[in-house]
Formats: sequence, structure tokens, C-alpha cells
Amino acid sequence: MNKRRILAMILTICILTVSVSMTFAAETDIVTDVTTKAQTLNKLGMLAGDGKGNYSLDSNLKRSEAATFIVKLMGKTKEVADKNSQYINTGFHDIKATDWFAAYVGFCRENDVISGIGNNKFGPNSNVTEKAFLTMTMKALGYTSDDFNWNSVYQKAYDIGLVTGGDYNGKTQDNVNYTRAEVVDTMYTALTLKVKDTDNTLLKKLINEGQLEPKVVADAGLSDDKLPVEISKVSVQGSQWIKIELNEPVKQLKDTDISVYENLKWTVLSTKIISQTDKEIRIKTDYQKADLEYVIKISNLIDEDNNYVKEIKSKFIGFENKAVKSDLFKISKIEQLSASDLAIYFTHPININAEQPECYSILKSDETLIEGNKNNISVKVMDGKSDAVIIRVKNFTFSQDVEYTVRIKGSLISAYGTYLGQEAGDQMNFIAKSIATEAFKLVGLTPLNNKSIQLDFNKPINKVTAEQVFSYYITELTIGTPIQIIKATTTNNTYGTDCAVVLTIAGTFDIKKAYGLMINSISDATKQNKIEEQSYSFNPTDKAISDMKIASIIPIDLNSISISFDRKLNPKTAEDIGNYSVLCLNNTSYNISPVKAVYTNDFPNTVKLYFAYNKPMTAGYMYKVRILNTLQDYTGTALTAPLEYTYIANNVVKTKPEIVKAAFIAKDTIKITLNKDIALDVPNILTSNYYIQTIGDDNANKMPLAITYIDTNTIVLRFDKIDFSKQFYLRYNEIKDITGETYSGDQINTAIVIGE
Repeated sequence: MNKRRILAMILTICILTVSVSMTFAAETDIVTDVTTKAQTLNKLGMLAGDGKGNYSLDSNLKRSEAATFIVKLMGKTKEVADKNSQYINTGFHDIKATDWFAAYVGFCRENDVISGIGNNKFGPNSNVTEKAFLTMTMKALGYTSDDFNWNSVYQKAYDIGLVTGGDYNGKTQDNVNYTRAEVVDTMYTALTLKVKDTDNTLLKKLINEGQLEPKVVADAGLSDDKLPVEISKVSVQGSQWIKIELNEPVKQLKDTDISVYENLKWTVLSTKIISQTDKEIRIKTDYQKADLEYVIKISNLIDEDNNYVKEIKSKFIGFENKAVKSDLFKISKIEQLSASDLAIYFTHPININAEQPECYSILKSDETLIEGNKNNISVKVMDGKSDAVIIRVKNFTFSQDVEYTVRIKGSLISAYGTYLGQEAGDQMNFIAKSIATEAFKLVGLTPLNNKSIQLDFNKPINKVTAEQVFSYYITELTIGTPIQIIKATTTNNTYGTDCAVVLTIAGTFDIKKAYGLMINSISDATKQNKIEEQSYSFNPTDKAISDMKIASIIPIDLNSISISFDRKLNPKTAEDIGNYSVLCLNNTSYNISPVKAVYTNDFPNTVKLYFAYNKPMTAGYMYKVRILNTLQDYTGTALTAPLEYTYIANNVVKTKPEIVKAAFIAKDTIKITLNKDIALDVPNILTSNYYIQTIGDDNANKMPLAITYIDTNTIVLRFDKIDFSKQFYLRYNEIKDITGETYSGDQINTAIVIGE
């Protein structure tokens, strides 16, 4: 044998080997693909195997078996079972009513899905041919004999995509050796095709009709969800309240479908669904820990298209009760006080202009429940607070666990002269709690010393009536001798701000006698509840009044000191500069007196003294503060003797007041915040002292129309229209600090920011 023949033989063998290998590989791929489809149909309950993954795909399918396959493909298994007695009588001579497949065949015949083989016979044990099974499948897809005939079965199947391959186009010869593998392929394809005259596939039709569970379909890997359900937003609305927003509507969930747990720790919080509407779910949890990261998991979701999602997750941070902070006039927070009362806090100070019921309304699910007017809502600025009102809704109580909205109109104006939400108004939601409506009452009467008693109430009181001495009447019980009350002062207790009154008498109580108290008339902060002509009794204490003591003196700089006392002060006497004098112990001829005493409710035990700019202290020198006995504490009790306290001056030189922030707090208003106290005096209060300048254009200046001196650190300027497309500097001519020293504003430009 020559070399050419040997080489030719080797080449032929190689080609045959490769060909066989490729054929085997192709057949293996096909089998694997069909096996996967068979497994999918098995998961859907449409195909049974032997439990070991064997579906006899190489064998043929009997006509009786084909009927059961089609019934399952149509999702009619339950109907066949429910109407078994109706369908077992098929009318075919070769099927007995007791045959296991009788009802399936009967259903198919009654619904014109199958026909017999002639002579009123069905041929249950005969193998089903391809054209016969395609006919049944197309009828499962909604096609009828009007759409095709026996000769056009292949053509119709090809046209609708039930079969592929060009050999089917125009084919008429039946395939009598139709295998289970081909049956599986046909059924699987049918599920993906649209039912005649609809936009739904057969699979989607079965899901929509409830014949297939979305979860089963998803587990089988057949979900065609083009927009999987996702968590769009998690809003933590309270220490137990979470609102979940989804990207599409889902069907009703169960409490067990939602879980919340600490991230990485698996500490689970109990959850309960409070409401679910379309794309929003509100749940209640155990108390969350502030600033801790949690995971929320939602399982077993079914969207409106019946697509199933096993689970989705999102993270959130545990609730921390943070009020809204803003340069603009907005609602800061809402606190529920009772079943009918709310405290509403704002980002700007307010005054009686905020007491307009017409500005307020209460909504639920965007529907107005209570329209603001004097018949439905009362509004009162909260005593002791410059930024809050108390509103009471009349003839209505908030329901526990229900979300409400407080909406306030843009006509509400702040103490700065700004409109709420820049005239657009504002609103905020809150979750109602179960707070029993408790009557306004006296809950405690405590003798403080031999001159004073404290009355404790369970709610904030109206300071106007509470601080009137004629609202009370004290008598010695034995003979009814009236006792003169010289002072009534509101204070705080465990129930909150301004929930107590201290009464101070002219003389002293006799420890050996009992006394009676009559509350003539006093109202709570809402002015809706009163205590009138109620009598109480008490036994006094012999504890003598102790004088106030100076707790500390801290030099701020060479022109100011801060004095702290051991109790709260009477504001009027605390700001009286005549109560203070300072002697230099290193130079007894050098005495200084304050030009200003500043007291604020934020620091009720403290007063700051300012000395004239041209009479500073000397660093390192020792000074003695002398406080006259006309200074009173919060009860109205004066010192029995002057107080003295020594301190050493520091070496901090008084510095010029600087603007730490200039911000637009409304479209025509600028708030100026300074780092030092300034005087309520010219030039500070002159509109001509200030102007704004467009950055990049030194000639574009604008002067304010009005100025409001808010406090020693705050000034508000009002302008006409401002073009916010431009940037501005704030400039001033002069500024006078609280000691009376005036500083030039030349060369000082403060960039004005847009309020946040």
C-alpha cells in the first residue's frame, strides 16, 4: 500500500471520527435541552417522571396519555377532577368509564380538543401522531377548526411559532413516530406563545386564572418579569414605624412575609403590617435602636402581573427623633400631646400670627378630615417656647397607629416676617399614638420652704392666668385668715415645660397650722381646659429660705463675664444692671459697672455682664463682684443680703463682632448671625447701614427695605425682589457691639448663601 493510500485512509478515519463526535455532541445537547424542559414541565405539574429524572423521552406517547397532557397544559386538571362523573362517559366505544384516563378524554371531546379515529372509537392505546398532538396543542392555545384543517396543521403550527424549521412550511405528511421528547418540546413552546386574540402567553393565562402559582412558575425558571419588584425607598417614621415604597404594586402580603433584623447580627424585630396600598406598605416593629443599621426583607411577592419574587432586601438606619433643621421657614417636628392635641415646632420663631386656625388642616390618606377654622381647631403659641404652637382638634380624636398629615398654609408668617414654605406652605406626617385624654388637674402640692409652695400640674399651663396672684387664694384653715400671695411664677416639672407654679407669700407659714389653697381659675396652654374653684389643703414646712449662691464666675474676655447661680433667676431682676458692681482688688479706686446684663431662657441660671469698651478689666488682676439683695430667684424671693464673689481676669482681648452666616431665609429676606452680642442701637438698627452687592459688579447695590433686631446675635433684613440667578455679598458700614464700641465694616464682604 503506497503512502498516498495510507494517508487517504487516515484522513477518512479522522473525518468520520470528528463527524461522529460532532453528531453525538449535538444529540447530547438536544437531549440535555429537552431534559431541562421536561424537568421544568415536571415542576409545573404537567409531566410526571419516575422520580429519578427519567421521562422516557425516546418512547412514544399514547393517545390516552396525550389527553392527560393537554388537560394539564390547559390548567383544567381540577375541573376534570371536580366533574369526573360528567366527563367519564366519553361516548367512545373503546373507553370504559372506569378507565383512569376516561375523564381526561371526556373533557377534551366535550371541549372540541380531540376527535376519534372513526367508528366512534378513540384508540387510547395507539401512539399519538405529531399532527394530532399539534392539533390538540393549538386548540389549547385557543385556535379552532375554523383556523386550520388536517391538511394545514403543520402550516398553522409553523405560522404561530409552535414548530420551527423550514421543512414544516407547507408540510402535510404526518409523523407517526412522534416521541415524548418532541411532545415535551411542543408543550414547552406552547407555554411561551400568546393565546389567540390576547396579549397573554399561555403561561401567563394559567397564572392569571390561578391554575399555576407564581412561586411555582418562578421556581421553575419561567418568570418573564421585565420589571422585577424592588424596594424603592424605606422611610423610618418613628421608633416603631417604617414606610416601604416599592417600584410597582404587589398583592397583599402577610406579616410573616416581612422581617426586620439588625445587619450582621440577626437580632430580629417583630413586625406587623398596618396598611398596604399598591406600592406602599406601612409596618410596625419592635423599638429600633437609634443609628443602628437594619435589614428589611420582604418574601413571596407577587406583582400585579402575577410575577413572583422570592425575596427583596434593603437597609435602613434605626429611628432617631431628629427635627427638621433649615434656614427656611418650615415645620420642624410634630409631637402628639394627647388624643386631640399636637405640638407643632417650626424652624423659625413664631408669634401670635401663628394662632390662625384657618392656616391648619388635618388629612388622612391625602383626604381632608378637619378643615381649619375656629369651630374645628384652636391654636395657641406654646408658653415658654418661641418656635412652637399647640393645636387642639375639636370633637375628634386621633386613632392609634393611623398616619395623619398636618398641612399648614403658606400665609402663616414667622417672627422673622417670612412665609411658611416661601408661601407654598408645608406639611408633615405623624403616626398617632394611644394617649388617653386626661383631665387637666393638679397632681402635686409641695411646700418648698416657709414662704413658698409649688403646684404641679399634669399639662402645660397658660402663663397669663397662672402668673396672676388673684388666680389663687390661700387661707389659714383654723380661723380662715387670708394669706397674701406676692408672686406666682411658672416653672418646669417632670410633666414638662411650664407645668408648675411656685406661689410665694408675703410673710412665712406657721409650721403649727394647716392651710388651704383655692384655685380660682387657671387654664392649660391650649385654653381649652380649666380648673375653677377647686380647694386643696397642705401642711407647711419649717425649712427656711436659703439664699441664692453664686456657683461660678467665668471671664469671657476683658469686657465680659458669665455668672452662674445655684438656681433659676427672675429674668427682670437678672437683667437689671443696677444689681451688679465690680471692684478691682488690685486697684481699689478702679470700679466698673456693667453696661448690659443679658439673660436668656436657654440658660436660666446664668447672666452675662458686659463692661464698657473703654473700661476693660486688666489681665491677671483680681476682681470682686457684688450683687445687691434686690436680685430675685425664679420664685420671686430676693436675697437677704448682698452676694460677693472674687475672680481673676483672663488675658482674652475683646474682639470685633463677626458675621458667621448670612443666608437667604426667604426670597426677599436675609438672616444675619453674629458670633458676638451686639447692641440694640444705631447703627445696628438702621437700614442704611446695610447693603448687598452683586458679586462681580461693584455698582449693583441694594439696600434693605426694613430691619428687625431679633436678639443680640441675630438681625433680619427685608428686601424687595432678589434675582437668585446672581450671587451676592453682604456689606455693612459699621457695627456696634454690646459694650458700645463701634467697628468699621470697610473691606468686609460676607458671601450670602441660599438657605438650606
